[in-house]
Amino acid sequence: MLPPSLPLAARTVLGATFLVSGAAKAVTSPGRMVATIRNYGVSGDATARIASRVLPAAEMILGLCIICGLLLPVASIAVISLLLVFNWLIYRSLRQGREFSCSCFGAVNPTPIGFGLILRNTGLLALGVLAAADGMGSGLSVSGAPYFGRYMTGLAHPAALLIYFGLLLLFISALSVLERSSVLFVAKPATGRSGD
Repeated sequence: MLPPSLPLAARTVLGATFLVSGAAKAVTSPGRMVATIRNYGVSGDATARIASRVLPAAEMILGLCIICGLLLPVASIAVISLLLVFNWLIYRSLRQGREFSCSCFGAVNPTPIGFGLILRNTGLLALGVLAAADGMGSGLSVSGAPYFGRYMTGLAHPAALLIYFGLLLLFISALSVLERSSVLFVAKPATGRSGD
């Protein structure tokens, strides 16, 4: 059993980070957000425009859910997924020699992409795992959602996480296949600092 204050602190920090990040993106000019998303290698203006509108709202909703404990298992797993995808995109861009602002907090705090961002996201991932454990009604939980606990009856918490991460690896593998086939990502590295 974790100390009651630890999962609550993790949820507060993680939720507040996503809430502020989403709000900062929402007030950033659409053109800047589209340019940043294109810099990550996402092809197609339509795809980048949709992502620039959906991502801020999704981050704010997920942040509120995590802070308030609403749909906590689903929200925390969604946050973990986003952070893993963000890390993958940052690593991929660094490997290709791209240099641009991550726009993690929109225009409020422009930060060039780098391994420091990957480390920061990894720290947030650890908070996400604590939030997920808090919501899954396992032995690690202090305020797990009863309905989810009933749904997960007979499935141990570590096994649930293993299944989830296995599915996530399949998802990332699918992204890699799409990348190699140039269906979703462009191969040409960005050379400017668009969106700074």
